[in-house]
Amino acid sequence: MSENTKIKVYGIDLGTTYSAISHVGDSGNVEIINNPDGGSITASAVFFEDGGIVVGEGAKESAYTDPDNFVHLIKREMGTTWRKTFLDKEHSPESISSLILKYMVKGAEMSGHEVKDVVITCPAYFNEAERMATKAAGELAKLNVLAVVDEPIAAAISYGMGIAGNDQGETLETRQIIVYDLGGGTFDVTVVEISPRGVKVICSDGDHKLGGADWDAALRDLLLEKLLIENPEAGDLMADSETRAALITTVEKTKMSLSQKETATARITCCDGSKSKVSVTREEFNEATQPLLNRTIEFTDAMIAMAREKTGVEKIDEFLLVGGSTYMPQVMEMVNSRYKDTLRVEPKLYEPNHAVSKGAALYGNNKAIRDLYEKVLKDLKEANPDTPTGKLEDEANKKVADEFSLAPETIDTAVNTEMITVASKSIGIRVKNKEGIFVCYNLIEKQNEVPCNNTQTFPVSAANAATLPLIVYSNNIVGKQADLDCCLELGKATMELTPGLPAGAPIEVTFALDPEGRLELTARDVTNDKKIVVPFQVEGVLSEEERKKLEEVVADLEMAD
Repeated sequence: MSENTKIKVYGIDLGTTYSAISHVGDSGNVEIINNPDGGSITASAVFFEDGGIVVGEGAKESAYTDPDNFVHLIKREMGTTWRKTFLDKEHSPESISSLILKYMVKGAEMSGHEVKDVVITCPAYFNEAERMATKAAGELAKLNVLAVVDEPIAAAISYGMGIAGNDQGETLETRQIIVYDLGGGTFDVTVVEISPRGVKVICSDGDHKLGGADWDAALRDLLLEKLLIENPEAGDLMADSETRAALITTVEKTKMSLSQKETATARITCCDGSKSKVSVTREEFNEATQPLLNRTIEFTDAMIAMAREKTGVEKIDEFLLVGGSTYMPQVMEMVNSRYKDTLRVEPKLYEPNHAVSKGAALYGNNKAIRDLYEKVLKDLKEANPDTPTGKLEDEANKKVADEFSLAPETIDTAVNTEMITVASKSIGIRVKNKEGIFVCYNLIEKQNEVPCNNTQTFPVSAANAATLPLIVYSNNIVGKQADLDCCLELGKATMELTPGLPAGAPIEVTFALDPEGRLELTARDVTNDKKIVVPFQVEGVLSEEERKKLEEVVADLEMAD
């Protein structure tokens, strides 16, 4: 893209511990944009102080002075009812996240960018409430969120587009790639197919509460255990909020040191103000965190087996490690020992800190091109109904190429590139089974290709009922039915029924899931052939009233330089 580009889309990796922003540059390559401090990644942390806020590394450095006004790991609360008051103003996960976004945008603006249209990423494991919260965070930051895309899919797009870009005219072979994404707070493993047609997700799974922060917690506990053995008078450091906050940076530095050396020394300030040195070995750290690493391997094994079952293809062509936590030596050691020989492929690090935001930028760029092309072509067809389609397509191609300052062949590539994903969870509705027990009947099954929709007919249980409650759940069951105790309630809707319906009257319920994971719910009274659009409110999503309040709160906060 040139500097005169009228449309530009930015990709944002809104991470649990670190975030990044990218865009497609002049040459067509994807470029990382630095934050106001000059860093290519931004600590996802906010510190509230009189008159404003500090974001990033500065927030972490200020945390120990006033831990009650410090917040991090907020991504783990997305889509929940978490609320906390800072400087006499109540905040939600969306508003905290919006401040992190605003800080990155500020850095981009300092570099001459005007950030408006964005694609933000989230873990593949996020449900609809969490995805909607991610989008709301962008909107509170005054950004136009074109899409919320799964992190491993973004990483695969970044890698896949790199393969296509370096193909040098040869035929690009179809490849199956594993993306092992271990970030600061989340883990996903995804098997994708990269081909000349684009990127297609075969299957994906993970845990949005498994990541580097859990390794930090294990290392912190190990250090404190060793400290108490050497200094029994040190006291309960976790009971003191300032000491607890200071440990965040100490533990992170110790972990980074253990990635470079076999032994690291942590300097810890005790509750009485005295300082102690505690040494820990990489072997001790690895042993303490082995259960966490084993959990990632369980997910990976399951996805490899599922991909083989779905595709019939045994071979894995690439094994990519992305996410900042894959820098830990134990990760590569375990993955190598587990898969190098069995899969006959050598796992490799692929831009751990930047792959996701770069992929989001590519996704957003292609989406903007496709959306504009479809609109221009539609308008041309309406205005010129007698003109051959091929000629109109050429004209649409040229108009869009001019708008993006790109070559026409680049538009062809973007328009014809497919990016196909799968449902990260099963989504269903509460019904009674034959035994009269409430269960969740899944209309959308986990690992189904999206966009997708499914319609099922259910009987009304009682005659002359005025309303019918529709309670929607998500779960990890691959199948039609799930017990409610293993489901998460997403939200409720109430359907107004036609008067006089008998017991057993059929009601059609339709679930439609779009590529960004948004659910649409509709229903139809079959007896009267009356289609009804049912309002559906996802639990944990900001109300309109709360959104307006948070917009004012966020707008009033001054960001420190």
